[in-house]
Amino acid sequence: MSVPAGAGLPRRSGGREPGDRRCRLAALLCLAVLAVSRYPFIHYGFELNKDESQMMALSMRMVGDWVPWSAASTETNGPFLTAFLSLFRAAGLPVTYPLVHFWAVLAHALTLFLGWRVGARLAGERAALAGLAAVALTLAASVGGDFVHFSTELFPMLFLAAGLLTLVGEGGRAVMVPWRLFAGGFLVGLVPWAKLQAGPLALAVCAWLAFSLAQEPGPGAGRWKRALSLLALAAAGVWTPTLLMLLAGALGGSLGLMWDCYFVFNLAYAGERSLGALLDALALLATVPWVTAFLWLALLALPLSGAQLFAAPRRAGLFLVLALVGAGLYAVARSQYPFPHYQILLLAPCELACALFAAGLTRGDGWRGLPLVRLGRVFLPAALLCLCLVQAVQGNREGWAMALGGPPQAGLPASQLSDRVAAVVPRGGTLLVWGWHPGLYVDLDAKPATRYGHHGRLVIDSPAREHLRRCFLEDLQASAPGHVVLMDDGFWFGRGNDRPFPELQAYLDAHYEPAGAGAQFSVLRRKD
Repeated sequence: MSVPAGAGLPRRSGGREPGDRRCRLAALLCLAVLAVSRYPFIHYGFELNKDESQMMALSMRMVGDWVPWSAASTETNGPFLTAFLSLFRAAGLPVTYPLVHFWAVLAHALTLFLGWRVGARLAGERAALAGLAAVALTLAASVGGDFVHFSTELFPMLFLAAGLLTLVGEGGRAVMVPWRLFAGGFLVGLVPWAKLQAGPLALAVCAWLAFSLAQEPGPGAGRWKRALSLLALAAAGVWTPTLLMLLAGALGGSLGLMWDCYFVFNLAYAGERSLGALLDALALLATVPWVTAFLWLALLALPLSGAQLFAAPRRAGLFLVLALVGAGLYAVARSQYPFPHYQILLLAPCELACALFAAGLTRGDGWRGLPLVRLGRVFLPAALLCLCLVQAVQGNREGWAMALGGPPQAGLPASQLSDRVAAVVPRGGTLLVWGWHPGLYVDLDAKPATRYGHHGRLVIDSPAREHLRRCFLEDLQASAPGHVVLMDDGFWFGRGNDRPFPELQAYLDAHYEPAGAGAQFSVLRRKD
């Protein structure tokens, strides 16, 4: 049985689907629900995650020196988030926790909005609304700190969504406009420089581009020549951010640190994963409620959609969705540290997948009249809604109580610890904190003495560790901070208490003396 030309593409009437205006109002309502769920956190003036404190602290060092990895070096993400915050400091504006929490909400909302527009090209306005609603409501219900803070996953997903909006045409085919291929490729090329862990998602888009351009109709030789020329243009866009970053590092003298801090360290940080360990991580990820709901949707939608999803006009879109979901699952499961905020890398792929599967369910071909299909079309939205509500009850109980209840428990830098340290260390100036407490820099308004927000990369075993330690000592000698705070619980992911390495301890013994101590810390004051 042949598939009619244009089958499977979003149906439009006069350039718009009926009810487009209602769909857009509903989409805005979904984003409004997300904003309302996050509103208390915008007023939450304390640390939600150590990553946001690290970027806020390092933004003090990046003002006036925006060369990547020259003045500031974050852990698993590139320089963009820190540089973004440093722009506020350069303009004389304070960088506070409410500010970064506001930008986190805005970044999530903008990413989902862009994903909704991409989904409309893949599957039509109504199906795209289903994807937006499922992901926006799930994210709105996930109000724990991992999904609310100014996370390192925000910019890579924003770049990815913007790149897809530039590259994706009707039905999921790649656009054939040269400037859009270059611009979209450029945005996708920014993704691994925003967070290396998101690199597989960028590779998935590149694979889809090659697949989609190869599917374009036309005469043999001319078709391939045009496809290769357009693919080369997109590849030039993808590689441009890398060339610019390498050029900036070479001119700024930070190329070696860029390699060691970003690539060598991140590979060591991710750890080794056997196939069995990777499968175990994927199985654990599948138990997350919203991931479970998505998997059920996929398992039921693929067979119930008939030939719609597999028709020639939709093959590129299906390839894109499956590639993004597969790459997202790998990116999340690959790390040896199962932090929940890594799941943010799956939100945009799942939004597009839900849109495509919803289109297949509502426009299924020969199986349309089967009772199972009709049941599935009622059951799936109800199941998704129930799972969202269950997660909302569980998440809101913790998140809203934390947001409205004031500071977190004692012992964290966002509460009593900073006040105790401030009794010994004057606010402002330059400070070194040895331990996993970058929030102290923020709370004390103290500029970090080195380009590292905390000591993690100096203690984890990697080929780059000795080089990073030497750079750390050079920064410390150049800045000569007036005080050093040594945290007694300065552990790094279950390693126990990481004391200063021998060269650092020798430098501290020679140039610093005890100035005070508390329940969780000790303070050293410079002798000269």
